[in-house]
Amino acid sequence: MRVIGLGGGLHDLAACLVEDGKLVRAIEQERLTRVRHACDHDKLTACFRAGSFRPWQLEQVTTGATPELGYCLNGDPITSVDAASHGARWGAIIWRTKEWPVLWTLRRLHKLKSHHLAHAASGFLVSPFEEALTLVVDSFGTEGPRNRFESTSLWLGRDRTLTPIRVDYSDRVPTDKTPRRWPDASTVCSLGVFYSDVTLSCGFRVLDAGKTMGLAPWGSARFLPELARFVHLADEGEVHIDPRYLLFLRECDRTRATLDDDVRFAHDADLAYAAQKLLEDAVLHLVRFGYERTRMRSLCLAGGVALNAVANARILEETPIERIFVQPAANDAGVAIGAAFHTYFERSKKPREFVMEHANLGRCYTEQEIAAALAGFRGRPELERPPRLCERAATLLAGGKIIAWFQGGSEFGPRALGNRSILADPRRKPTWERVNAIKKREWFRPFAPAVLAEAQSDYFELEANSPYMVLVGRVRKEKQPLLGAVTHVDGTARLQTVERRTNPRFHELISAFATLTGVPVLLNTSFNIQGPIVETPAEAVETFLRSELDALVLGDHLLVHPRFRDGGTRGIPDRLPDSRRPRSDS
Repeated sequence: MRVIGLGGGLHDLAACLVEDGKLVRAIEQERLTRVRHACDHDKLTACFRAGSFRPWQLEQVTTGATPELGYCLNGDPITSVDAASHGARWGAIIWRTKEWPVLWTLRRLHKLKSHHLAHAASGFLVSPFEEALTLVVDSFGTEGPRNRFESTSLWLGRDRTLTPIRVDYSDRVPTDKTPRRWPDASTVCSLGVFYSDVTLSCGFRVLDAGKTMGLAPWGSARFLPELARFVHLADEGEVHIDPRYLLFLRECDRTRATLDDDVRFAHDADLAYAAQKLLEDAVLHLVRFGYERTRMRSLCLAGGVALNAVANARILEETPIERIFVQPAANDAGVAIGAAFHTYFERSKKPREFVMEHANLGRCYTEQEIAAALAGFRGRPELERPPRLCERAATLLAGGKIIAWFQGGSEFGPRALGNRSILADPRRKPTWERVNAIKKREWFRPFAPAVLAEAQSDYFELEANSPYMVLVGRVRKEKQPLLGAVTHVDGTARLQTVERRTNPRFHELISAFATLTGVPVLLNTSFNIQGPIVETPAEAVETFLRSELDALVLGDHLLVHPRFRDGGTRGIPDRLPDSRRPRSDS
């Protein structure tokens, strides 16, 4: 049985393919359209083609009340299933595409009843746990009683089923008194929306919550007492957000507009610090209530808030939870996974066997496609095919070069995990500034260390496995001088553990770097320059050539930047000029 799951709707449109109970392909639309958080329903068929799904033409789909893609198409042998959700945006969409001549008959529609159920399924049904507490926290989900929307929910997962423990619905905002700045949440007041509103007040875009998390350690508790008045942790695990926080943020916006750059940065950091602390405390409150009700020590997390790696780490440190699982696309893109697996098990009645152990779910490009992307360099000295590729790349990294790394299928989710990465030596702190400058990112944002799983405990005070960069751990004090480029200002790092079994070539590269330097860690960030992560070999070459990167590893090939054709090296200063003005366009 084949099931196509669809996720996103207001943003982060995505599709995945589940075949006989295994997740075999997944792709986000932004990788194809090159537009961040893309949600262009008219181009949805591109997700299927890029995902190598079997050709068929979707001529018409009728959805229920959901802009988050609520539909299920059942055609033999492919079933397309709804991702579920909230609000009525459109009732029918028609796709016509000349490339797909086969018309599959639409037999019946199906849609999940709850956006949060789809999120919960995306976490639990692909987790290694036979039973687990599952927590979903996001901005808003399916519309419920009294025209309110899902905001947080707790579920008990057992075998193939998810039973709701409690579902909380967001309070409505009196929009005439507290006008919003982003229309999709104009009547919603939830924990996720609260954090997004603070993100806007820090000068970022509404979906840039990760920047707020990275900014928070630079701040102080100056705004914490005032902002805490609006976040109430009630009995029975309830979290209430007082919408009057919007009035407070409006005053912050007015103050911010009068400040110069240095003072504005401190203002933003202090605001981010307060929001981050309140978010963490609220998540812990929800988890503790769930544990009291279930006594489960295994936890799955889903929803956009589940990507907050700092909050996730505090769960392990400060609650009875012993094991945690967060799949890499915990945001709305991952709803595709939950929708597909929920429908698969509902219809097949087969037992759970699949466990999501890696995120490399994009299409693998052929050697011919890679060769075509590199055709302009054929026969030129910049292009090599080293017999010991990982050793050659490790030598460049150990020598201070910054390289792009393109292997296999792209990762599903917002993190680059060793298939579409920019890599660098983690030991030198100036590397942090250099890579941020290359990527045109805000200067304060940290980078993740990719560490061999077998060496994790030697460098980080985190015992849990973290293959998807969804946990923050403290860098051991004695190791911080060795990891200057990946240790954040508070001594922590959002780490990725790399296992030979799940990504053998990336593991081999880090091992080769460890042989040369004694440090089994690399700085790992996404292969993009102010846009979506690269998807194709051609995009990899184009992005590389217009960047300040030193080399590109594309499959088995190594391309040294043409600026080095004379054998010289680029003169890069040890420290770039220090800019104290955050950017919001990366």
